[in-house]
Amino acid sequence: MKQISVRAIIALVTFSIGIAAASIWFIRRHQPVTPKVEIVKVNPKIVSPKFLEVFSDFEYVGDVALSESLPPHNTEIQPLPQSFEVKRQYIFHRRNPTDNDFLFEELQSRLRSKEIKILKAQGNVYAYIDGLHFHISFQDGIYRGRIENRIDHQIASSRDASLRNRLFIDDYILTIEEIKETP
Repeated sequence: MKQISVRAIIALVTFSIGIAAASIWFIRRHQPVTPKVEIVKVNPKIVSPKFLEVFSDFEYVGDVALSESLPPHNTEIQPLPQSFEVKRQYIFHRRNPTDNDFLFEELQSRLRSKEIKILKAQGNVYAYIDGLHFHISFQDGIYRGRIENRIDHQIASSRDASLRNRLFIDDYILTIEEIKETP
């Protein structure tokens, strides 16, 4: 009788271990698979700028490769890019009416409020059509930026009165460069 009860206990323990192992296997097998996380190297030429908030009341209309003159570009509002690249020109418009004298001071104030260092701010020329032409250079970490305004000849020469009434005739251009570290 003792021998049967020892064998019964061993069988019961073995059976219990088997049930436990099968349960663990079943649970693991039917759990949702967690995707593996890959480490992605960030392209150092891409910026997620805090200075973008400076343009909160502007309309983003597109971007072009860095050049002396702006090629024709969209006048319709575009969704903001998810990231900004260096050596591109990001073009913004403003609704009418716009006072460039006020805007020149306001943009500097907005940059300072974001703790962005202004390197140079210069109002160049007063034009009869659009007022002050300016540029503001700034630095934010390892990036240097420039904001400037230029007449948008598409708007200025447009026969579409609704376009001219809706938008001020200037492009506001943001350019970003990466500062190279010196050895």
